Amino acid sequence: MKIVIIGGGAGGASVAARVRRLDEFAEIILIDKSSTISQATCGIPYHVGEVIKDRDRMVVVEAESFAELLNIEVCTRTEVLDIEPQKKQLTVLEHKTGRKKKIGYDKLVLSPGSHPIYPDIAGVDRPSVFTLNNLEEMDRVMQFVNAHHCKNAVVIGGGFVGLETADNLEVRGIRTSLIEASPQVMAPLDPEMASFLHQHIRSHGVNLLLNNKVTAIESDHVMLESGEKIPAELVILAIGARPSVTLANKAGLKTGQLGGVCVNSGLLTSANDIYALGDAIESLDHIYRNKAVVQLAGPAHKQAGVVATNLLGGHDSYQSVQATSIVKVFDLTVATTGYSEKQLRAQNIVYQKSYSDVPAHASFYPESFPITIKLLFSPKTGTVLGAQVVGVRGVDKRIDVIAAVMQFKGTVFDMAQMELAYAPPYSSAKDPINVAGMVARNMLRDNYQVVYWDEVDFHIRDGAQLIDVRSPDEFDLNPVPGSINIPLERLRSSLKDIPKDRKIIFCCQQGKKSYFAWRILSQHGYQEVYSLSGGLKLYFTATQEPLAQPSRQAQPTEQETRHEHAAVEAAMTFIDAVGLSCPGPIMKIKKEIRTVILGNKIKVAASDPGFANDISVWCRKTGNILETCDTRNAVTTVIIQKAS
Repeated sequence: MKIVIIGGGAGGASVAARVRRLDEFAEIILIDKSSTISQATCGIPYHVGEVIKDRDRMVVVEAESFAELLNIEVCTRTEVLDIEPQKKQLTVLEHKTGRKKKIGYDKLVLSPGSHPIYPDIAGVDRPSVFTLNNLEEMDRVMQFVNAHHCKNAVVIGGGFVGLETADNLEVRGIRTSLIEASPQVMAPLDPEMASFLHQHIRSHGVNLLLNNKVTAIESDHVMLESGEKIPAELVILAIGARPSVTLANKAGLKTGQLGGVCVNSGLLTSANDIYALGDAIESLDHIYRNKAVVQLAGPAHKQAGVVATNLLGGHDSYQSVQATSIVKVFDLTVATTGYSEKQLRAQNIVYQKSYSDVPAHASFYPESFPITIKLLFSPKTGTVLGAQVVGVRGVDKRIDVIAAVMQFKGTVFDMAQMELAYAPPYSSAKDPINVAGMVARNMLRDNYQVVYWDEVDFHIRDGAQLIDVRSPDEFDLNPVPGSINIPLERLRSSLKDIPKDRKIIFCCQQGKKSYFAWRILSQHGYQEVYSLSGGLKLYFTATQEPLAQPSRQAQPTEQETRHEHAAVEAAMTFIDAVGLSCPGPIMKIKKEIRTVILGNKIKVAASDPGFANDISVWCRKTGNILETCDTRNAVTTVIIQKAS
């Protein structure tokens, strides 16, 4: 049997490898128009940022080695021009020789991947404008940056590639602007979860411009629709990608409304003996079996196994995609799986949502960073429909657990009861997965009533009373207009002051105290009692722009760091608030600053994601001076001069 595979990326190379493992005697030809196969395209931004320093590591396996190991014919720099399904033959162009020739096949596999979107912008064809879709383009970017000593860059598009590229350019020392036409980056996220990302990106010095479009690219700047000029010697296009279906269209293969090649469960196209996989196809989503185009390496590898089996007469099937994805942006990790709230609304699917915010591991163990989980689930059965997770540590394993729950049609009740590994460096006795499940379970089983971040202001205008159950110090730091403060400890003694004929909404920093308050009042005969889901941390992050947006600072040398540390030890009071959640760092500063002489300085290190905002507000309210604010390795370090 003669099997021809078009495309040597994640899908095509995997098909070739598995076919050979299953059949030692099949004739296999792998064709790719680039000079390499099996490229580590997901690592391209990290090589640009010099995190992956060795360029050779960007090629998983050399074409010659792959061909020799598997006893197959690998044709690089060879482009397929046409497919004739009736004749079962291809027309190919060998770029090395300029020669065209025909290649016959018994079975054909299409794994052409996707191609980047080029916007209709004046100057998009300038030599300073690049995409990052393959290693050749990556090499050109590296050569350009080194030759022109670029100091300013613009990344157009806030998707996965755009975020990773902006991160790596900024870390490399190139001042970077990230421009996104929509109101948020990372489209699979819902807006309030994306707001954590916006805050974090700005805190690392990236000039993040949302709701902005580039209208022209000049030699040293880009022009925005607003008329603003953004300096840029280098421009990276990261607007997105479309399925590569040119060959499929030429062959008369059926394509779908989303632009991908149509395949059945065995990944067979509308033509006999032609299979397709990867970025170019339309799959079914896991829950409601709707069509989806998912451009991720994980699904492509799994589809490759199905195709290989079926090429050799087997009967395997690819069930569905969940679009489980994850991205690292500076110190923050953001991950999603399944449906977003936006998608559920667009499809008129009934759902319920919950938020939980807890430490990724035991709070008493060092470097305990918070992790926020948004859970979407069926209000009837509790079946998990989707999730979004944001945090510094432990995001990857939480999204993977939820993805597995979804894969097996699990519910929030299952999440609440799951037995997961616990030791202080890794988790808590109640893992964040358990907590997220318990919060959702309480909403379904105990009629736990909540309001959400985008409903608070409406309810206050409608006559509801917002009661903040934080401590007076926390309340003074950042109150919601129209709210009153009754600390949870004094709630029972204050019941006579809380009217029963008015809607009551409790709020606190993360949602835990407000849940306790809801429990108390609901058992004292109050009917219209609610808790703010996700707490004020989510509310303020989603509704307010961050106050602290420091410019990128040059990384100090090791010697400068030692000298700085010695100077700080000698002249400043140092406060270690790493691991404390809001309002812990502020409370610690408030206590310690009393002992500091007027005019002297204190240096504070904190890991709470909202600390940069909190300390700006606190200094403004107290009259102390915030001199510097710098975030590195998930820790925000500030220097404050005592002035009041």
